[in-house]
Amino acid sequence: MAGGLIDLSFTDLNGADLVRANLRGANLTGTWLVGDLANPDGPSSTVAMVRSRNAAIEYLVLGDSPIVFATMDGVMLVADDRVDQLHPAGRPYSRAFVRSKRNTAGGFWVASTNPKAAYEAVSGAAERPMRVALLTDGVTRLTSHYGYEWREVLAVLEREGPAGLIRQVREEESNSPLPEYESGKRHDDATAIYIHAP
Repeated sequence: MAGGLIDLSFTDLNGADLVRANLRGANLTGTWLVGDLANPDGPSSTVAMVRSRNAAIEYLVLGDSPIVFATMDGVMLVADDRVDQLHPAGRPYSRAFVRSKRNTAGGFWVASTNPKAAYEAVSGAAERPMRVALLTDGVTRLTSHYGYEWREVLAVLEREGPAGLIRQVREEESNSPLPEYESGKRHDDATAIYIHAP
C-alpha cells in the first residue's frame, strides 16, 4: 500500500482521494489477495500520512495510528480514536464485536477492501510545524498506558530517534506488562517515523 500512496502523492489528488485510488487499485489488481472482497476479516491497515504542500503539511489519519506535530505553540495531536469509543463500557471488545463495527457507520474505519473508508479519515493541514511524528498504536501505548506526555514522546524521538523510542516501549512492556484483557497482546507492532519539517 505504501508504494502506491507514494506514487500517487505527486498528483493533485487530496489525501482521501489518494487513499481511495490506492485501495481501489489494490482491489482491482488483486494486491490484497482476497477471495471475498466483502469479507470483514480481510487484510486491513491503518493509515498515517503527511505531504508537504504550499507551505503547509497536509495530513491524513485512518485508524489508530496518530500523527503528532511539534509547533511553535506546543504539541498538536491528530488522532482517529473511534476504535476506543465503540462501547460505553470500553474495552475489552470481543473479536465478533470488532468485526461488526469495522468499516461501518457508527463504528471505526481502516484501509481495507472498501475504498469508501478513505473518506472517513481525519484530514487537514498544519501550518509550518517544526517536527512531525507518525506512530502506530504499539508506540502510543506509552501515552495510553504508561503515563507519558506527548512532549516526552517527542523529546525521546529528538534525542534517540525512532529506534530509541521503540526501545523505550519495549522496556516499559518488560517492566510493567499490560494485562492481556486490557491490551489484547503483550507486544504490539511498533513503528515510528520522525521528520524535521522543512
